[in-house]
Amino acid sequence: MAAKPKIDLDELKELIVQRKTQDEIMEELGIKSLTTFKAAKLALFERDGKVYKVRRPRKATKKKTRGYRPTISKNGSLTLSAKMLEGSPFVYKDKFNVTVGRKKIILQKVD
Repeated sequence: MAAKPKIDLDELKELIVQRKTQDEIMEELGIKSLTTFKAAKLALFERDGKVYKVRRPRKATKKKTRGYRPTISKNGSLTLSAKMLEGSPFVYKDKFNVTVGRKKIILQKVD
């Protein structure tokens, strides 16, 4: 059995009851690794016989970008929608050189 961490379990319990996040508790108690934190939480469970739910910090949510997947039509044309090109320097009637590889198509704008 692993050695129990030397963390004040009463203080840990108080921070959990105050609804502090996992990161805040780890910082306040000087816990450097998640493994040590989990071991302390397990020791608290063994002592009290009660499971305490610890709030996890919210992850920064990424702005979801819509994935546009152009497909090649029956007649062999590839269409890039205006929405897909939004914010790019390309405009209607631009001309491109096309290079076709094994797994990619490269478009280079012709000036």
